Amino acid sequence: MRHKNQSCPLHFTLHGAVHFALLLFLSVPLVRCTSPENRLTDDAMRYDFFNTEDGIRIVGRATMPEGSLSESYEDRKARCIESARQHANSKWLGLTEKAIELQTLWHHRLQKGARGPWQRCFDEATMLRYIPAGESCSVVMLYKCDPRDW
Repeated sequence: MRHKNQSCPLHFTLHGAVHFALLLFLSVPLVRCTSPENRLTDDAMRYDFFNTEDGIRIVGRATMPEGSLSESYEDRKARCIESARQHANSKWLGLTEKAIELQTLWHHRLQKGARGPWQRCFDEATMLRYIPAGESCSVVMLYKCDPRDW
């Protein structure tokens, strides 16, 4: 007399092999056709600070400024980018301190026009991505200078 679970050993083996192949396929990262300069990992978007071989990536955020009738979207976008860059710069400066809460103080100082020996790091930083998000915008900045050196 056959038992129910012994009735089709080939089906069980084939079924297991299909599951194994599917699991293997899903665990292998897919190759994407993007250029190296436009490629950002998901981690770079999820975290405010992300260390890479090229430097440190920092996400800065700002609110899209109100516009007048004579102001174009491009003007508002440029102002939002500038504010988001300033926010990212303040995060970079906050990393130079022992207490991260000082990032807010740095942000206020930068809004008032503060400059220092670290200004070169900001001038050399590159914007990797602009991300519009309704009433706000974000930028991903790459800083070659290490904040731990300051």
